[in-house]
Amino acid sequence: MSSTPPTFKFSRQGEVTHLGVSYEQASQLIRQGVILPTDHFWTDGMSEWKLVSSQTWGVAASTKIPNLTPMDTDADPNELKAMNCLQSVLTSGEKVLFYAIQRRLFALFSRRVLVAATTGRVIVIIRGLIGGFSMQDYRWQDVADSKISTGIFGADLTLILRDGNSCMVDGLRKEQAAALYRHAQSEEQAWREKLRVRQIEELRASSGGVHIGSAAPSAASAAPVSGRLAQAKQMLDDGLISDAEYEAIKAKIVSEI
Repeated sequence: MSSTPPTFKFSRQGEVTHLGVSYEQASQLIRQGVILPTDHFWTDGMSEWKLVSSQTWGVAASTKIPNLTPMDTDADPNELKAMNCLQSVLTSGEKVLFYAIQRRLFALFSRRVLVAATTGRVIVIIRGLIGGFSMQDYRWQDVADSKISTGIFGADLTLILRDGNSCMVDGLRKEQAAALYRHAQSEEQAWREKLRVRQIEELRASSGGVHIGSAAPSAASAAPVSGRLAQAKQMLDDGLISDAEYEAIKAKIVSEI
């Protein structure tokens, strides 16, 4: 009879995050940045939990427990230090969802940059050559768009902010950057929808409501008609509302003239 393939457990800060994960699945999750180097793993036959970053995770050639070997040539013992820096700036309840690390080829004379997507923001960690680190962070609601450009040796990730500024990190590990980019896109779409709903509600409020008796109209409803029409047209041009929604809002505004 063939033996049952081993499965792994993973934990983060003492809390189990993944159960019953095959070696191939674990390797994929690690390459995508879902499982972090600072996480711990355990499987049958191990006497204690070990750091994920202490081993290389590749494609298993058989169903047997693979021989876990030291990290590959693109790995860096200092990578764990970068992850520790990241953990030190997390707020209460904040969790790292994905991360991407710059390849050594793109940082020959500096420490490699780490980019992380958390539950509330994007964090960029830049470590100093002689210690310490600097951090840049951007709230998801401030990110207007994200772009990725993949080359032979790495991927460039760009975040475009709503204030017109941008942040670009080049030479990231491709699979990690792709996973982070996909999450950034989902966050962008979610916040775009929230903004769209909020602006529609504000525009409808400014169009006035039902006035009972002789109550005076609100200051919002007294706003110039031309300004409210211009606001609705701008929302249409920005793709925040559909043509049908624009026509309905415009009809509401015009009916009050």
